[in-house]
Amino acid sequence: FSIISIICIIIKFDMYIFELICREIQQIKREIKKIPRVSVVFSRITLLNPELPDNMLDIMDRYEVTVNDIEISVEESIFGIRGNERIVEAMNILDSKGFCMSVTKFGKDFSCLKYLKALPIESIRFDSKFLDDNYNDIKGRRTIKTFIRMGKEYNLLVIGYGVDSKEKIKFLDGCGCNAMSDAY
Repeated sequence: FSIISIICIIIKFDMYIFELICREIQQIKREIKKIPRVSVVFSRITLLNPELPDNMLDIMDRYEVTVNDIEISVEESIFGIRGNERIVEAMNILDSKGFCMSVTKFGKDFSCLKYLKALPIESIRFDSKFLDDNYNDIKGRRTIKTFIRMGKEYNLLVIGYGVDSKEKIKFLDGCGCNAMSDAY
């Protein structure tokens, strides 16, 4: 396989999965009427495809899915790769089309704080590793509390993943965390 062939396969696969998601959203909306926003993650290659927004909108039209039904999540680690200004540009284009954007797994690796002010995002999510690495001591808890407060300062929803105990739920709720997943 050539590099170009592999790139085409990745983009086609991402779009195939996106179409399956849209089809599923359509089915659920017929039964329930209102559903929570569904988070979708694309590969870096697909995000950089200039045809992505129009391709997404075409698929969404086919299945009667709106931009309010979809959230595009970008893993924080994507910003540690050279050429990340192109990712920011792609996210701004998607935002201009009305898509909700979020950064997920924030704080897992090297946190790209400079992107919080530059990205058109509505939420940030920290994962269980960030929580587990910081929950058990006072400095770590201060880190979590500061992270949540910082998200609030940027008017972002702050979501915690991998919350595995009643104590952590109580702590995060007290810090102002907006939502938790995998909650005890």
